[in-house]
Amino acid sequence: MMSDRLLMPLVPTNAFGTTVEENPTLFWYVPQTSAQSAEFILLDQHDQELYKTTLPLKKTPGIISFQLPTEVALEMDKHYRWQFSLTCDANVPSANPFVEGQIERVELSQSLTKSLERSQTLDRPEIYAKAGIWYDALSTLAELRCQRPGDALLSHRWTTLLKSVELNDLATEPLSQFCN
Repeated sequence: MMSDRLLMPLVPTNAFGTTVEENPTLFWYVPQTSAQSAEFILLDQHDQELYKTTLPLKKTPGIISFQLPTEVALEMDKHYRWQFSLTCDANVPSANPFVEGQIERVELSQSLTKSLERSQTLDRPEIYAKAGIWYDALSTLAELRCQRPGDALLSHRWTTLLKSVELNDLATEPLSQFCN
């Protein structure tokens, strides 16, 4: 069965998200495609390319992720833009499907730090989400889902988080290149 879903970033509807991590993990839904790879580019606030890499793709649709490597640490309170494109035709890059978004690394407030320290691992994604720290909420919850794939509570929280940014259609898609 072919899906009519398109390449989709797992980001809020305005395509902007925050993180407290120097090297956050970003996520995308990749539909059934003939592309065997994707290209990721990170740009600074002046649209200067900071990092570029090629990511291998599996033949099956699903949610994939990429963690920024340590040599590309995000600086505090700076806006970055990323682009993610499927390499369908290397000779005509402008014809390749792509998505983009923005990310900013922010500092944890003292109260949020205390909340996270006092919380159980299971509650951290919700704490991040309530604080608007999207990328960390998503990656923390994805990690928990990988550790406990059959957990109904985690599945429900995943659906709730994606629904909060109008991505509920992707809630049942596999974390195909994250849980390894």
